[in-house]
Amino acid sequence: RLERAIVNDAEQRIQCVSEMVRLEFCEHYEIDTQRLFVVPYGVDLDRFRPQRDPRIRAQLRSQWGGDRGTIWLFPGSGFRRKGLRTALEALSLSQDRSAQIWVAGRDKPDPWIRKAKALGVQDRVHFLGPRDDIENLYFAADGVILPTRYDAGALVCLETAASARPLVTSKQCGPAEMLTEAGCVIDMSSDAAAFARALDQFAIEETRLCAGKAGRSIAENHSWDLCAERLRQTYLQVMQTRSDRLPIAAK
Repeated sequence: RLERAIVNDAEQRIQCVSEMVRLEFCEHYEIDTQRLFVVPYGVDLDRFRPQRDPRIRAQLRSQWGGDRGTIWLFPGSGFRRKGLRTALEALSLSQDRSAQIWVAGRDKPDPWIRKAKALGVQDRVHFLGPRDDIENLYFAADGVILPTRYDAGALVCLETAASARPLVTSKQCGPAEMLTEAGCVIDMSSDAAAFARALDQFAIEETRLCAGKAGRSIAENHSWDLCAERLRQTYLQVMQTRSDRLPIAAK
């Protein structure tokens, strides 16, 4: 109802956090597309960076059984919507039998532990709980897997890119559209076989490094400072447009 009220007010401009969201507005409403503008979320380039104290990586990998093999981070609460089922199924189908998944988030792990056991991957899945040091987890992991069913502007995507780690996600994830060179974007969030093939692709360190380098380059064009400036420029355009429509006496 709130969304309809905004759309029905022709004076309102609408910020979309991704091109996916802009297209959804066009699909669901009869709206002048000039009222829609895309300004993606930003990322803290200092907090999320590829170079950190190597002791952090060694300590975390030792703690969570990742001293060998490829470590995939599944970050964020809301495991069902973010596609943990697909991630676990992909792990079970992957040819990389040394691969592991670290799950970070506040959801109760019990049903997912049972799912991992049913798939025979319980020894390669670790539930880390909610964390306030997510930047360290990106650094310790080798990549991020996020087979989300729907995410308009998942912050973890640019955080992954800024950390120079490959991202494997679904087309239902808004930021995926600008990170195609920084990992792999799968058409359907439920396609476990396709996600498994992506895990196999990035089992090769050189492939991960190439995607990570591309991701960092993209992230550097999406700092919070640049995000704020893009939003400020849009506000200035809106103010100017409305000012130009006012009667001379009112000015």
